[in-house]
Amino acid sequence: MLLETKEFIDLATGTLAEKLRHEVEPVSAVNALLDMIDRLLAEKSHQASKGMLPFMELLSYTANVFLLTELELEQVRKDAFLQIGFLAYPDEVRQWAARYPSHVESNAAVMLSAYRWFHDEEPDESIFDGLSPAEMDRLQKLGRRWLQDDLRPANFGRLVFAFYRGADSGMIEYGALLYYFQQHAPDKETVYKFMNWSKNKPFFLRGKKLEPGYASALVAYFKKYDSDAFKDRANRKRYFEKVGEPLQSVYDKARRELSPPLVRWLQRNRKPLVWFLALILVGGAIAGGLAAFGVFDRGEQAGTGKPAAKPVPPQQTAEPQVYARLTDDDGGSKAQTELVFEFGTGGGVRRLQGGHDYGKAGKRHGP
Repeated sequence: MLLETKEFIDLATGTLAEKLRHEVEPVSAVNALLDMIDRLLAEKSHQASKGMLPFMELLSYTANVFLLTELELEQVRKDAFLQIGFLAYPDEVRQWAARYPSHVESNAAVMLSAYRWFHDEEPDESIFDGLSPAEMDRLQKLGRRWLQDDLRPANFGRLVFAFYRGADSGMIEYGALLYYFQQHAPDKETVYKFMNWSKNKPFFLRGKKLEPGYASALVAYFKKYDSDAFKDRANRKRYFEKVGEPLQSVYDKARRELSPPLVRWLQRNRKPLVWFLALILVGGAIAGGLAAFGVFDRGEQAGTGKPAAKPVPPQQTAEPQVYARLTDDDGGSKAQTELVFEFGTGGGVRRLQGGHDYGKAGKRHGP
C-alpha cells in the first residue's frame, strides 16, 4: 500500500517539514494540520483504512518534531506559543528531547519553562529550575519581548521574573526593570501602579523596608525620567500620598531631591533655622519690652514718646551797646565820665575811660 512505503513516507514528511520552515506562523500551521488530522480520523469512512491511522500519526509526529527541533522561539508570538499542545506534558517532552543533540534538549528546556511562566496562574522562581545561565538569559529575553506590549497590572507578577537574578541572590535587577517600564509602559500611570503594587511583594522588601537597591532605583527613576511626577496635584493624591510605608518614605525622599536648591537647603537646615528664628523672636520681644520702658529713648521725653524740647541757645547781640555814665573818683572831689561798650559775646563789659572831669557841682572842667 502506498501509505506504507518508505519512499512515500519520506517524501510526505520531508515536504511537510520544508513547508513549515517557510511558514510565517509555523505554530499556527502545525495546529491547523493537527486539527485536520483529528477530523479525518474521526470520520467513519477513514477508520476502515488500516494504513491511514499510522500515516496520519506520522504526520502529526513530524509536525511536532519540527516545533521541538526547529522552532525559532525569538520569532514566535506568545499566544501562538501557548497553543503548542505537547508542552503540557513536560516529562514526556524531556524524554523525547533526550533522543536529539544537546541543543534540542536545551531548546526544549527553555520552551517548557516559558510555557509554565506564561501558562500558570501564579508562576514562581521555580520556572528557572534546571536551566543554565545561558538558557535563563534566553528565556528572560523571550519573556521581555512578549510582555512589552502587555504591561497591565495582571502581568506585573510575571514581569518581575524577566529581571530575576537567580536563586542564589533572590533579587531583581531593579534599575533595568524600571528602565523597561520607562521604555514600554503605555503611560506613566502604569509605572506608578507598578510601584504601589510592589510595596508588599517579597522580592522588593527587606524586613519592613524596601530593598536598598530598589529604593535607590526608584529615586533615580524619578530624577532621570520623571522629574515632574510630583508637580501634578492629581498624581500626588492618587499615587504618591498616603500609600503607607515603606514606600511613602521613598516617595518623600524623591520629592525632596527634586525640589529647587533653596528648598533643599532649607529642609536640610530645618532645625538650625528654627532655633535661629526663635532667637530672633525672643530678641525682638525683649527689645520691644525695653523700648516700652524708655530704655532706648534718645531725644524723647520719658514716658511720652514725644520729642524733647531743644535748648534755646543764648541770643547774640548783632551790634555792641555804647553809652556814657558818670562816676566819682577816689577822693570824691571830682566826677568823671566813662564811655561803656557792652558786647553780647559772653565776655562781660569793656570800659574805655577818659572823657571830661566835673566838679561836685557838676561843672565841667576842661575843654
